[in-house]
Amino acid sequence: KLGFDIWRTSPEVASFALQSLPKVTAPILSYSKNDHDEVEFRLLRDAMFQYKAGGEGCGWHVDDEGFFPTERDRDGPTIWIALDGIQVSEGGGLAVVNRTKFNEISSVPEEVCLDAIKGNTCNMKTLNPECYDFMEQSKMEWDMKPGDAIIWNRWTFHRGVAARDEINTEDFLRRRYSVRYMPYGSKAGPFVHESAEPGKPFDSPYYPQVWPELKQDEVKAIEHGLEADAKLSRMILLLMKLKMNKLIASVSPSK
Repeated sequence: KLGFDIWRTSPEVASFALQSLPKVTAPILSYSKNDHDEVEFRLLRDAMFQYKAGGEGCGWHVDDEGFFPTERDRDGPTIWIALDGIQVSEGGGLAVVNRTKFNEISSVPEEVCLDAIKGNTCNMKTLNPECYDFMEQSKMEWDMKPGDAIIWNRWTFHRGVAARDEINTEDFLRRRYSVRYMPYGSKAGPFVHESAEPGKPFDSPYYPQVWPELKQDEVKAIEHGLEADAKLSRMILLLMKLKMNKLIASVSPSK
């Protein structure tokens, strides 16, 4: 694990999380409408992880309040992006449960599996071996190139995949970036910044609105310092200037 909330300290990642990926996310969250019937959503959290030799990763789990700190009645997408090439034959990637197949073969309801790991997110194998076995039989894995992405609903079961024994050497390293967006009106759960009040809708520049556009008051707050990163402030200003220049060009009379 390299850390959470990378966008707050890296201008390059901030541009990606605040500008580029929301364009991919908007069709997924087409149901996330504000009071004006417009699609609207916020950035919840991003993270940079790395898988090294000998690591086990988190077992079969969902993105519960620890990974996706909203109230449990909300869903939302997680976007998982490979930063290194991943081969299923080598391991080090991600497995996702095919829910259709799981429901066809499992004698255990998915809700029972979900309840089993409350408070112990990564330990399905010990807490409910039967759920674990059915998920293993229902899993999907993919070969991935750098930049390839997997997108799932936060309540979809997934797990990290260990390196195969013959590949598990000291120089084995697989990095990935993940980002989560939350629908309009999502309420803060536990493990959030003090600017967000648990049980209340998110309204904080620490969890900025990214669609349909950045909010000016939140941009100003970012400029003045969320843990005060000057590079991030300059990047935000540049993005806004570029957007304004494009708008002016689009309405300028032709000669």
